[in-house]
Amino acid sequence: MGRYARWVSRWAGWITLGCAVLTGAAGVYSVRIFRELRTEISELLPQEARSVRDLDRVAQTLESTDALALLVFSRHSEASRRFVDDLARRARRELRGQVTWVDHRIDRELAFFRKRAALFLEPRQLEQLRDRIQARIDYEREIRNPLNIVSGKEIPLPAPIAPDQKAWESGPLEIYRRFPDGYYATPDGQIRVVLFHLQGRSYGADRAQALRDAVDRLVAELGPLSYSDDLTLHFTGDVQNLIEERASLISDLELSTAVVVVLVMLAMLVFYRDVRATAALVLSCLAGTFWTFGISWFAVGYLNANSAFLGSIVLGNGINYGIVLLARYFEELRGAGSALPADAKGRGEVLDRA
Repeated sequence: MGRYARWVSRWAGWITLGCAVLTGAAGVYSVRIFRELRTEISELLPQEARSVRDLDRVAQTLESTDALALLVFSRHSEASRRFVDDLARRARRELRGQVTWVDHRIDRELAFFRKRAALFLEPRQLEQLRDRIQARIDYEREIRNPLNIVSGKEIPLPAPIAPDQKAWESGPLEIYRRFPDGYYATPDGQIRVVLFHLQGRSYGADRAQALRDAVDRLVAELGPLSYSDDLTLHFTGDVQNLIEERASLISDLELSTAVVVVLVMLAMLVFYRDVRATAALVLSCLAGTFWTFGISWFAVGYLNANSAFLGSIVLGNGINYGIVLLARYFEELRGAGSALPADAKGRGEVLDRA
């Protein structure tokens, strides 16, 4: 330890410079790994878990799993309708590669259910259809029986087999009838919705933020107030939740890390009563924390909602070794009067004891 201490003292400048360079590089990758925060609940589970594998398998078959919803508020329904039409038209043209489709009307849903209306009949409708088919079979059997002495006019004609169009479309289409003119809107048209379906599955918040920025750009170019002076916009949906969760998580991380650093520095100042020693200890611990997350970038590549808080944990626990070492250093310094005595004998004795 004595030889090591003398070597560190001799080359302190170069060692500090080397550590500073490594810490700078590690700091870059630490920032990268904290930017790659994944707040999905599946990231808190082992990736080999059956539920996570099933979720990934299902997500691979879907064009989109998350959407950014834009709420448009205005007392002038015609103005807001023109705005959502123009926004959806431009988004479909300019956001290719970021969104799979843009929804503000229910035409696709209506066309889907109308084409397959018979597949969505309720049990009572199926029973009614069965009874009508059986009544028609009985009717045809009776009027075509050569031994039947009753004329066809005396046999009541059964109801048509297929119900009317309204009956066919009741059920799955009923929920869509409350949308005025086929738009995603309230009955009075004062609140409208535009859905931007993010392409693929949103791992991390970078793609979600990129979509939000692109939509903000389109909105700014259209100028909502040019349509109506009371037209206001709000974002919601899974994509917006992901962005807000990330921002909230980063805010919590910054607060917890700042609190830990300040409390540790105050505790060190009170205990050691030395500014330089406290700064050296805290800076060295910060360097070790940067190295930890810099290596984690290459080993893991991202953080989840739990591992993101390891910054304050590593800082709080990693400083323990430095506290003990610095305490022994001050004990020897106060006993000998100097960290490295001028005479070789005294230097060796002090460092050997340390």
